[in-house]
Amino acid sequence: MRKQLKALLMTVALVTLSTGLIGCNNEKKQQQTTTQVETTENKVENNIKFKSDGEPVKDDSVLGKNTYVFSPTDNKDEIQEKVSQIFARQESNQFGDERYALLFKPGDYGTSLEINVGFYTQVLGLGILPTDTNINKLWVNADWMFHNATCNFWRSAENFSVNDYCMWANSQAVSLRRVNFNDGIVLSDGEGWSSGGFMADCKVEKMVSSGSQQQYLFRNNNWGYFENGVWNMVFAGVNVDTIPTGGWPYEPYTKEETVPKIQEKPYLVYDEDNGYGVMVPEKRTECQGISWENGVKGYSLNMFYVADAQKDNADTINKALKEGKNLLLTPGIYTLDKPITVEEKDTIIYGMGLATLVSTNGNACMVTSDVDGIKVCGVLFEAGDKQSETLLKVGNEKAEVSHSDNPICFSD
Repeated sequence: MRKQLKALLMTVALVTLSTGLIGCNNEKKQQQTTTQVETTENKVENNIKFKSDGEPVKDDSVLGKNTYVFSPTDNKDEIQEKVSQIFARQESNQFGDERYALLFKPGDYGTSLEINVGFYTQVLGLGILPTDTNINKLWVNADWMFHNATCNFWRSAENFSVNDYCMWANSQAVSLRRVNFNDGIVLSDGEGWSSGGFMADCKVEKMVSSGSQQQYLFRNNNWGYFENGVWNMVFAGVNVDTIPTGGWPYEPYTKEETVPKIQEKPYLVYDEDNGYGVMVPEKRTECQGISWENGVKGYSLNMFYVADAQKDNADTINKALKEGKNLLLTPGIYTLDKPITVEEKDTIIYGMGLATLVSTNGNACMVTSDVDGIKVCGVLFEAGDKQSETLLKVGNEKAEVSHSDNPICFSD
């Protein structure tokens, strides 16, 4: 993506709250016929590979009626009004059917914009790097529950920079990924309860305060320092010098300095020349800290079937997958009387706005073959009225095939 790649030269990712790999290694990068960038200005050897199969996709409307795409040239008051409207609708909407994605094209959105994130809402910057998109303030409180954040579930934010101090008062089923905080962050709302969450591949310039958080998972983050903790704060791939001393069970800290094997969640990007695409970070081994200078592979949205919950079903989606397409699920609830079947290696399934797959016939929502490189992210799986034996089935029973060179990966 030409302009975003130039920017990179100038400045240099289900259902679970972690990233799972089935087989992983960090050896040689695979060869492709692609556009490549050699190195960054900081002499970091970092190949950016981008694949396309036709004309670029630039039309925002293909991303569905519940996806709102903003640009730095838009009126800031109008952006704030729309963001605030969605939050007012979603602040306490924990059992609602609405799903939203708020997308911000690369650039600076000024010093006044405040994004409050409600239920079933994804906030996403569309740059290659988090520093490509700058938003003033990110905020989640628990006012609707009298500062008790133990019911603040189902939301995410990823791939942008935040100027002001951030409150992210949630409890489980939420994630922060690839966010650059120029100040600090607190993970609870005052003295109100909070219990659980996930933060990965983030950089915090100052302090991370867990507040009243009872437990939390932090993976591959950089920050100035960390404070507090109640039951168990789990750190993996984080510099232990930035964490209080002591360890569980005597102190509420479980520490692992490096992560043996990991691949970050794919993420959506936009470039003025090449339109929309999905970036897939390279896998890493024995790693600590953020992945932003690691290699990524990009795939134009013209290589994806873009699904709409109001129009598509398992048959239409499976037809597209059999034709070799990847799959992007726009925000919504997809009712399925049979599973989505993923059979081709390297298929990407990317859910936006916490896209939800619901079983209606006692069926699984998704079944994958035992093949290399499948990536599934950003999808909720939900049981229906009829009991299902499983909602997601991966590979075959007693399979002996190794995917260590090109792992299967699942991310929230």
